[in-house]
Amino acid sequence: MIFNAADLVLNFIEAKDTVIDSVINDIDSIINLIKGIGVKWNVTNNVLNAADFILDFI
Repeated sequence: MIFNAADLVLNFIEAKDTVIDSVINDIDSIINLIKGIGVKWNVTNNVLNAADFILDFI
């Protein structure tokens, strides 16, 4: 009975760690997505600024 209780506690701790790891991975994915959107926006902004500069120059 004691071993069953200890196994239950260890399984609970392992499951909790798995959930925490999953949440951390999800948050990391969201952060990477936001960074990717930021990079795309910067590239788009730079292209538009270059086009505007060329039009002003002409």
